[in-house]
Amino acid sequence: MNKNKIKHTASQNGNNKRRIQGVSKTHGDTRGRSNNRISGGRTAALRKRRRQQNRKRRKVIRLLVCACLAAAALGGVGFGIYQHRKNAIVEDSVKKGVQLLQSKEYAEAAEQFEKAIAEEQKRERNGKAASLTTERTPYITEAYRGLGMVCYEQQDYEQARINLQKAIDLGGEATPVLYNLIGLSSMYLEDYDSALSAFREGVSLPAEGVYTDRGNGEQSADYSEVIREMEFNRVVCFEKKLDWDNAKAEMDAYIASYPDDTKAQKEAEFLSTR
Repeated sequence: MNKNKIKHTASQNGNNKRRIQGVSKTHGDTRGRSNNRISGGRTAALRKRRRQQNRKRRKVIRLLVCACLAAAALGGVGFGIYQHRKNAIVEDSVKKGVQLLQSKEYAEAAEQFEKAIAEEQKRERNGKAASLTTERTPYITEAYRGLGMVCYEQQDYEQARINLQKAIDLGGEATPVLYNLIGLSSMYLEDYDSALSAFREGVSLPAEGVYTDRGNGEQSADYSEVIREMEFNRVVCFEKKLDWDNAKAEMDAYIASYPDDTKAQKEAEFLSTR
């Protein structure tokens, strides 16, 4: 069990003192600037709106990632079926971890995901092949992904991005949601260069995906809002770095893609003064 306290995208994150400023509808565009740039009444209104938008974004992100995790752990045509019965301990641990994550029992969920990871590492030390799903995805990636979600929920952003990146590096499916969470974790840690890198990877992925649900049916996942958020968050990162030229360039590209975003247009007006 990691010594650092762990948690995911819960509403308590809205009270995080290092909260990324400004989040928009659904997944939210993490946008904004220092309070000393905004006058009194407008500051209070923006904070209230950001808290509401934060809650909406977190709910959708949790649903997207938990849906994929549940599909993998609870069994579909392409997931959750092992090549050997001796791997059942890993499968059972990930199943329990997903269920506990969905019920917001984060400490218990972390224990299950870590149990699955430890079992897979033991197999590797003994020279045994990794446990695979029928789509030949290393099952340990599901455990790392779940553990990363738990860490994010517990506001342990360093461990969140480490575990989510491991899930990708070990062969797990890279999705815009995962890269968004890695990027947001880096922003909370004020590591804006790493955040920019994660968002760049995320926006390069397709805006639509497919996963297998518990009923063995294919379900589509729409990542368009997540990608939109990452595109705006790149503007915010450059603002935080005081790199106004790149912030303006990113904002111009964003507005070209989303001309109806009036909030972005107001942000562009601010950038024009820098």
